[in-house]
Amino acid sequence: MTTHLCEIKRRFFPLYNLTLGRISNCPDPGSIQFGYRRLRNRSPSQSSRTYSAGQSFQYHCNQGYELKGNNVLNCLPSGKWSSNLPKCQLTQIGKT
Repeated sequence: MTTHLCEIKRRFFPLYNLTLGRISNCPDPGSIQFGYRRLRNRSPSQSSRTYSAGQSFQYHCNQGYELKGNNVLNCLPSGKWSSNLPKCQLTQIGKT
């Protein structure tokens, strides 16, 4: 998969994926209950609630909980996330 940024007469055009067409942004994937997330590769100007292809979130659970599912979600060129949100489940030790 190859992406290109074209510059013609000092005008920049959006990134295009030669096999998929235009690359879309991903919406905010959301937070998880009993846990938190960190944006792994923040753009310096990242201020909106949409994310570019290649950006990713890493999810973590609070103490006493274990993560079920993928802990890293990657924004794909299609504008979708690489997997569903993980969940934090109370560990057996933490159950009373």
